[in-house]
Amino acid sequence: KEPAAAPREPIKVSPGGTRVEAAAFSSMSGVCVYDCFTGGKQVNFQKNVQNSWVDYTLDVPAAGVYGLEIRVAAPNLDQVLDVSSGTAKLATVKVPNTTGLWGTTPAVDIKLAKGKQTLRLSAPFQRGVAVRYLELRSKQ
Repeated sequence: KEPAAAPREPIKVSPGGTRVEAAAFSSMSGVCVYDCFTGGKQVNFQKNVQNSWVDYTLDVPAAGVYGLEIRVAAPNLDQVLDVSSGTAKLATVKVPNTTGLWGTTPAVDIKLAKGKQTLRLSAPFQRGVAVRYLELRSKQ
């Protein structure tokens, strides 16, 4: 069993853009955290693990549409990560085959409410995906 994450302050989202480090999660299930060869930490959604997810507590200054890109490494085709807030699914992000190197997902738009909330990144099925960070940018 993975150790519980230390309590964290909510990540303040800036309209101009916010990078959320993958290892800055508030809670998780079914993932591993490793040192990244480029520095920092990475979160790995392991091969064939059911119900794997990471939660990020955000403090959003204004409700609206935010663009989301995720820095990933994946050696397989046809993988996705789901993004949700509470029980609402916000988007499905297509993960490119990066041949195991770092790459960035195509941007998706997500609607966020104003205030504190939990953003969940989950892998409904997959064959191994590493996440380095998420980037949020207001579309207003």
